[in-house]
Order: sequence, then C-alpha cells, then structure tokens
Amino acid sequence: MPRGGSRPGSGSKPKWIRGKTTVIRVPEALAEEVLRLAHLLDEGKSVDDVTKSKYLDLSDVPIRRWNEEPVVFVKDLLKAGLKIRPLKLVDQLRRELDRLH
Repeated sequence: MPRGGSRPGSGSKPKWIRGKTTVIRVPEALAEEVLRLAHLLDEGKSVDDVTKSKYLDLSDVPIRRWNEEPVVFVKDLLKAGLKIRPLKLVDQLRRELDRLH
C-alpha cells in the first residue's frame, strides 16, 4: 500500500537554474513574453542580449561615398543580414534590386 506525505527526492525537478521561484502578477497579454525573457535571463543572458538594441553594428557593411559624404546603402545592410522593418520596405527594396540586376 503506497504511503502519503513528502519524501526526499519526490516531486517535480526545478526548471530554473537560479533556484527557488515566486508568483508574480503581470498583464495576461505580456505573460508569455515576460516568461520568455525570464528564461533567457535565467540562462545567464544579459538584458542587452534579450532586448532590442538601439545600436547598429556596421562592421561587415562597406561605407561608401556619395557626393563626398559617407553613406551606407540599404542593399549592403540586407546583404550583411541585418533585419529591416517595416517588411513592406524590405520587399520594395528587394524588387528594386532584382529589377536592377
């Protein structure tokens, strides 16, 4: 006959690296995103890794000259793999690039 009560090693294993958890209240519309961010932070990622950065890394993008001014072409940003929004603009630029090539 099974016995009740708590026993060492029984129950579910912790799902968080940093240990003990607590209950918080957040707006329902934000709950999934807050939980996703919490898991990333629990894995040791920094806040800069999980939030949208305002910095644009142009290390792999050529700086060109236009009328003696330094410029960066959007096509070079796309080639470097940077994401550009709104997507409508990206689609328009890709059509233009296809037309030119």
